[in-house]
Amino acid sequence: MIILDGHHRVVAAKRLKLESIPIKRQKVSPVQEQQLLQQVAEAAIEYPY
Repeated sequence: MIILDGHHRVVAAKRLKLESIPIKRQKVSPVQEQQLLQQVAEAAIEYPY
């Protein structure tokens, strides 16, 4: 699973030692998946967490 938005919520939840975090899952096509992975990789370079 890839977090597309909400990275700060995940960090905060970990600090609070929450056992779960509400999420919204969305199915995507293989083409969309590749596009999203590329965007995530580019964002990781620009905004490393």
